[in-house]
Amino acid sequence: MGNSTAKSLPEIFSGGLSPCEHFMQLYDGDEALLGLLTTYVDDGLCGGEAAVVIATQEHLDALGERLVARGHDLVAARWLGNYLPLVAETVLAQFVVKDVVDEDRFLEVVGNIIRSARRAGARGIRGFGEMVALLWAQGRYQETVTVERLWNRLCREESIAVFCAYPLAGFAIDDADPIRHVCAAHSRLVMG
Repeated sequence: MGNSTAKSLPEIFSGGLSPCEHFMQLYDGDEALLGLLTTYVDDGLCGGEAAVVIATQEHLDALGERLVARGHDLVAARWLGNYLPLVAETVLAQFVVKDVVDEDRFLEVVGNIIRSARRAGARGIRGFGEMVALLWAQGRYQETVTVERLWNRLCREESIAVFCAYPLAGFAIDDADPIRHVCAAHSRLVMG
């Protein structure tokens, strides 16, 4: 699915994006992911919200270029604490201990990132996490579900919106249980 089938946030969230929304996108190419992610972050920044983006370096670079093209001064936004781009592999390494997700470490590490954005005085916080896609790609389905459950906890405790994205190709596995659990951890599924 290319840009021609991409939906805007108002089309997806006709009643508005809830502060505790936790949605996921299954995408079939970087264009689809970056299209929705750019709109999600752009809308948040324009609305006075902070954006915490935990993604691969490749996606952070592409997102940054798109946000600059939309007129955002990302140097200023980072300095003010309104835009926190973090490398997913680096953040993941801070709470995965001996190949197991340490729940307390996740809540500490990611919670501190969220609280840092909140201290910047933003009206709301929009998070994006690609760490789950990295775990999923490694076949670490239980750890993926654990991280999604922890995101739900942070959504409730910190009143943040969270967007997760997975490549559609990664969902071609024989066991439907992990897919069912990952989908159930989200309030909404966006295709494309």
